[in-house]
Amino acid sequence: MNKNIFKRWSIGLVVSLGLFTLILTSCDSYMDAGVYRTSTTKMMDEYMASDSSDLDLFLEIVDKAGLRGMVHAYGTYTCFAPTDAAVQSYLSTNNLSISTLTQDQAAKIVKFHFVNDTIPTSNFIEGRLSKANMENTYLITQTQNDKNSSILVNRQGTIVSKNISCGNGIIHTVNTVLTPESRKVSQVFASLGNDYSIMKHIASEVEAAGYSLDSIFDGNSGYRTLLIQNNDAFKAAGFSIDDQSAFDNAFLAELKDNATTTTIPNEMLHDWLSYHVLPTRSYITDMISTSSLSTTVNNQPLTFVYRNDSLLINEFKIGKLNENGILVNRKGDYTDYTCANGVIQPIESNLEIKLRKPYRVYWDIATQPEIVANSLYRKSGTTLTYQSGELSEFTWGGKLNPAVTYYCGGLPTKQSFDSKAQYVYGDYLNFRISTSVMQWAELKLPLLIAGSYKVWVCWRRANAITFKTIYKEDGYDNQTLPTVVDFSSYWPSSLDDDQALAQGWKQYNAKTRINVMNCRLMGTITVNTTGRHTLRFEALDAGKGANSWDMIQFIPVEEDQVWPRVDMKGNYIYSTALDCQIYPDDGSTCVSE
Repeated sequence: MNKNIFKRWSIGLVVSLGLFTLILTSCDSYMDAGVYRTSTTKMMDEYMASDSSDLDLFLEIVDKAGLRGMVHAYGTYTCFAPTDAAVQSYLSTNNLSISTLTQDQAAKIVKFHFVNDTIPTSNFIEGRLSKANMENTYLITQTQNDKNSSILVNRQGTIVSKNISCGNGIIHTVNTVLTPESRKVSQVFASLGNDYSIMKHIASEVEAAGYSLDSIFDGNSGYRTLLIQNNDAFKAAGFSIDDQSAFDNAFLAELKDNATTTTIPNEMLHDWLSYHVLPTRSYITDMISTSSLSTTVNNQPLTFVYRNDSLLINEFKIGKLNENGILVNRKGDYTDYTCANGVIQPIESNLEIKLRKPYRVYWDIATQPEIVANSLYRKSGTTLTYQSGELSEFTWGGKLNPAVTYYCGGLPTKQSFDSKAQYVYGDYLNFRISTSVMQWAELKLPLLIAGSYKVWVCWRRANAITFKTIYKEDGYDNQTLPTVVDFSSYWPSSLDDDQALAQGWKQYNAKTRINVMNCRLMGTITVNTTGRHTLRFEALDAGKGANSWDMIQFIPVEEDQVWPRVDMKGNYIYSTALDCQIYPDDGSTCVSE
């Protein structure tokens, strides 16, 4: 018996050793094809080293920079890699060779061509990329109107081969070595041609009055954005530019008519020029995703509206204000023109400081910059969830990692219209103000002109929560609004407008009067200085769940608080509107006036 046991044990051992040997042999054979590799996809440096890449010289610069490890490592990079011919041309033009490049020079070249994100050409937009390169400069892409719809990068070269997939990102090969703009904003402005002679003349007058143009355009530190007007922009504003003396008189008279703080000519000219300078680096995509930006004139910001592919500055079309706004030229020679310390943007009419009265703001709180920048924004069926710190203008704190969710159900047809979901633009934010979850939240407000406003919150009635609201403005005491809002309330829709208003309620959506689409007066605030300030919500109880927040309205106290209402497309609807004029239309034919 013992012999039989030993025999069976011996046979099993031999079989096991054989199988183990076979496994080892198989592993050796597999590893021979790619040692220590979990994928056979080439890393960027390996692709550059391949015979078909035409990127050998750029790889040599990578090695000279000591960055081969980065280019080989796992990651999510985008590389705009110059071809061998592009590198040869660059070296020849600059009387350089790879051997004479210093490590620092080589590193700057490599980092200028690398973005720490994976960006295929399908994600390119006209203008800056979504992320800066490793030198903290934004590369600009533009589609050329040629037969191949080629893509121009940084106004310097075109993409030869695109979307080459590697194990650590994407390579786009380009036919030139990309280089940064070394000139500051002031230097680029000084180099503008005769098309900008009027604005340059105004700048020279400001300088002659003792002001430093370098200080105005460049500041002491940080980035700047300069809005430039060519001569045609002055013509579009109604000025004749044929006679310099006549222009000067007419221009100063215009500034004086709209003066806010001074009528001294030199000071007005200085303020006009400074009003064209923003203390930040703002590309077109940044302007599209914001409602306002500060200028270097104290308490004189700019407002931005993006509509039908047009970007407008200072459009005011409400109440007694009727300003068309100034169009930003999105396809000019200087659009998104990157400078060493900022960016230049051309505009198409005269931009000047004006004294304005408070105007109503119907604010869709879902227009957070990061949400607007997402390609799924306002697309039917979209759900996007954000954790604390992921929205730059919406902050919150509390317990259990509260989040904010963006929903878009889309705009309905007359057949699919649901009166209980009349969200403006078909979208809303969902979050839970609660002492046990999101204990507080703060939102940076859109631009408000100094004055007094009644503040309304608009939501879809659901879970019971109560909160108080605080208006915050730097340099002034906080203002606590008197109404404690309960999101489980039904608004008294059976009352007429005056009766409901007397109780602090109103219908805000234009289509159907229904008691679950609520709008509640929170109180009145005094905006002491024109600008973007803060609204804070503080939970007063544990609540029962999240709620759908649609809008916050700021309406000057002396204006009608009920009209205009707003339809699901965001159109202002006045009391004289016919039902067929309110989206979604009812299918009837409106009578032509």
